[in-house]
Amino acid sequence: MLDTPLKILLVEDNPGDARLIREMLADAGAQGVAIEWVSRLSEALERLGRGEIDLVLLDLGLPDSRGLDTFSQAYAHAPEIPFVLLTGLDDETLALTAVRQGAQDYLVKGETDANKLFKAIRYATERKSAEKAIEAERQKFFAVLNALPAFVHLTGADFMIRFANRRFREIFGEPGDKPCYQVLAGNDEPCENCQQLKVLETNVPQRSEWLDPRNGHAYEIYKYPYCGAEGPLVLTLGVDITERKQAEEKLRESEQNLRYLASQLLNAQERERERISRELHDELGQSLLVLKLQARHIERGLDQKQAVIRKECRGMMKHLDQLVDEVRRLSRDLTPTMVKDLGLSSALQRLIEEFTRHYNISADIEQVPGIDELFPQPAQINIYRIFQEALTNIGKYAQASQLRIAIKREDSQVSFLVADNGKGFTVEEVLGRDQTRRGLGLMAMKERARMMGGTLKIWSQEGQGTRIALTIPVNGQKAAEDGN
Repeated sequence: MLDTPLKILLVEDNPGDARLIREMLADAGAQGVAIEWVSRLSEALERLGRGEIDLVLLDLGLPDSRGLDTFSQAYAHAPEIPFVLLTGLDDETLALTAVRQGAQDYLVKGETDANKLFKAIRYATERKSAEKAIEAERQKFFAVLNALPAFVHLTGADFMIRFANRRFREIFGEPGDKPCYQVLAGNDEPCENCQQLKVLETNVPQRSEWLDPRNGHAYEIYKYPYCGAEGPLVLTLGVDITERKQAEEKLRESEQNLRYLASQLLNAQERERERISRELHDELGQSLLVLKLQARHIERGLDQKQAVIRKECRGMMKHLDQLVDEVRRLSRDLTPTMVKDLGLSSALQRLIEEFTRHYNISADIEQVPGIDELFPQPAQINIYRIFQEALTNIGKYAQASQLRIAIKREDSQVSFLVADNGKGFTVEEVLGRDQTRRGLGLMAMKERARMMGGTLKIWSQEGQGTRIALTIPVNGQKAAEDGN
């Protein structure tokens, strides 16, 4: 039984065969089937032109046409209608060719019974309906592609463009019969490392960026495997990212300017620290020494009856000694003169000793010799400042009892580690995305590391202490590589 009434056009020049087909359909119980019979191709074409035919049973050998040309002419008139071919044994090869060109099925005369005929008619109509549904969905898909603001095209292994959407034609013009590499880039040969071929070979989507050499526009290219009616194709989608690239370039320039300003700020900070240090040492320090000498002179001029005043003078001189030491410490912290005078290793050793003594923390120090020769003086000062800030934070917040310092050279870089067994903290909270909540000290540490081409990483967990790892490339090694 068929789901809907079916009107069949039978094109057969042999009245006996035409009668036999009618009888076989009647024997198969094909209710709702109406057959119109014509004996010539010209009559069939005229009837197809009037429409309202659901299926064609077509003999390939007719008085006015024979062979494959019979099907080609009829199919060209009504490609939307399913064709089932009637052929003799000697025409079976032609029938197979016709199926490849659009016919739904073929039947060999003399080997066909009622059931085979009915099944061929039913399957042909169902397959054609499925093809129409697929084609309708394909057209909807192409309509969506035409509406996209990105350019889209379909190509095969021969690089010929099967489909180009509206945006593609606006940018590159009508593709015509030219291959994609000629339409897109004006090349005479396929591009090197063609991703289209890679998609066809691997069936894996590919993504890349492409700069149009003609207008300078940048595109993000996506290539996907696509199953077309004629076999495997590649669906290419190109999104214009020129504005995004320009914005990214401006952002990079802005970041470079900000980093330059940050480095200049740190350099200006060092100069200001040096000036204040010099003021403390030369002006305030000298003034305090003068006060101490004056107090001593006064103390020596007192007689035995002025014991109370003498005691006050001695207390004043002791307090002045403490102030002088404090001023010297402040001056030394503001400007690490030991880095300039004795080198980074000695300065770090002195800094760590003073820190452990002041906070009563034991320290395990592992340091390779000769690191002073690996970095220029500005880099040495930056390293010293990073250590200084790290130790200051440990002293203020960590509540640690043990400290581990490790300095190692690994090929073309030097790694510095500062670790404590303090209370730790949640890194995500302190180093969250909101940079306004970060401490200036931490930001300065990271910026100093960046200025030296290095990285600064922090690991911490509540109750398990904190580790700060600084890695810096060796300038001497880098210069040697550049020279080569």
